[in-house]
Amino acid sequence: MKRGQVVQNVFFYVILAVVIGSVMIFGYKSLKSFQDRGEHMDILQLKTTLKNDIRSVQSDYGALTVKSYSVPKGINEVCFVDLNEEISSGLRRNYLEIADSIDDNLPDNMFFLGPGRSIKDSADFGDIKVGGPHWVCYDVIDQKVGVKIEGKGNYVLVVEDFIKTVSIPANSGEFEIISFKSYPGLSLTVPAQSGAAGSQITFAIDTESGEESLSDKLIINSPITEWSPPLELRMPLDGRACTSGLVFGPDDLIPDCSEPGLLLYRLSHI
Repeated sequence: MKRGQVVQNVFFYVILAVVIGSVMIFGYKSLKSFQDRGEHMDILQLKTTLKNDIRSVQSDYGALTVKSYSVPKGINEVCFVDLNEEISSGLRRNYLEIADSIDDNLPDNMFFLGPGRSIKDSADFGDIKVGGPHWVCYDVIDQKVGVKIEGKGNYVLVVEDFIKTVSIPANSGEFEIISFKSYPGLSLTVPAQSGAAGSQITFAIDTESGEESLSDKLIINSPITEWSPPLELRMPLDGRACTSGLVFGPDDLIPDCSEPGLLLYRLSHI
């Protein structure tokens, strides 16, 4: 093959590679743009459906409903915030981007969160209130999320159930942990108890009590009154002194502060 033909062939293959590469890059960008537009439309449809459901429930005073929604891929949590209330330490500590949005006086009170709890989208849902610590984030499971709302006439209350009941383990070494997403750091560890087969324990937060202290809102109900090993109640430190005592049942408890940021109380009697 002559030298001129070799140069021509090399030039041809270089041009061919550039053309193929350009087509692949253009195709990828087009596909990505198409996927992004599809995701944006799915989120827009979800926001529209949520807003319509909230409007329909709002005027029906006392109506309580749980709705299930299909959620686009990439969204892990759906959050609601009551903008009329102070930002709780739990929200600021665990959902910094939402707290920053509130600090910036943005009107959005509903947030779609992706990986790392980053905000993928948000919206202003009008006058909504949220029970408990005034914010709630629902986990998305299998691209589904359940939202509980109650009509209050001129606004809607977004509800999280602050009451959970579990069976008390009967086999030595077993335990159950009860916690609430909107109260990060708060949990009750329920150890196995001899003869407890079939018994249950309920852990609840009385959000309507009017008490300012979280410890005064806690309710623990169980047919077992003496615990060995004891129940373990963990609460966030949130600036309180580690020596903060807690009166629970007949006991005046002093916390164990060996776990960073937490107060640990061991309850032998309830």
